[in-house]
Amino acid sequence: MVHFSGMLACPVCDLFLRCHPEISHHCNRGRLLQTKQVFCAASFFMSRERPNFFAFFQLFKMATLSTNTRYTTTDWHTNNHVIATNADRQRNASHDIRQEARFLRNETDNKTKWDQHDNNTRLADRVDIIRKWKDTLERTLGELDKEIADLNTAKDETEIALENMNLPTEVNVENLTTREGRQNIDVVEDEIEDELLKV
Repeated sequence: MVHFSGMLACPVCDLFLRCHPEISHHCNRGRLLQTKQVFCAASFFMSRERPNFFAFFQLFKMATLSTNTRYTTTDWHTNNHVIATNADRQRNASHDIRQEARFLRNETDNKTKWDQHDNNTRLADRVDIIRKWKDTLERTLGELDKEIADLNTAKDETEIALENMNLPTEVNVENLTTREGRQNIDVVEDEIEDELLKV
């Protein structure tokens, strides 16, 4: 065993601390005394054929962490007060967000229901208007079909009347043609010829 900073240490620990002065620089005499057992336990990893510096350093770190500064009761109460204050503030913020979300949900639900009701009413009115126009168009179409049928009937009757009006003229022309076939003394101007020429 050799002496390091006024305390007993194993040769491996002493070698490690001498090779890593930055560790001994950050550790005061009290901490080195408290971590002597850890150094001795860690020397097991350093005494192997392949020394495990990483395991030694991890044990040293655990020892130094266990010797952190102690806090007073006032510090503990102050820290608890800060935590409680933060928790209360976050709880109030969460409550406000929850209330705002509930209000937004209710407002959106009401608006959606009123919009749906308004749209349903407008659609129903539109359906009624379309139905009325459909009935009007169907009635007008029926009237147009009846008018077209009446016009076709009048057309047929007019054509028949025109044909009937041509019949006397044809008879008259036939009579005049026959009279023109007379010869000699038979070709006379009489009352019949005058009437036929009037037509």
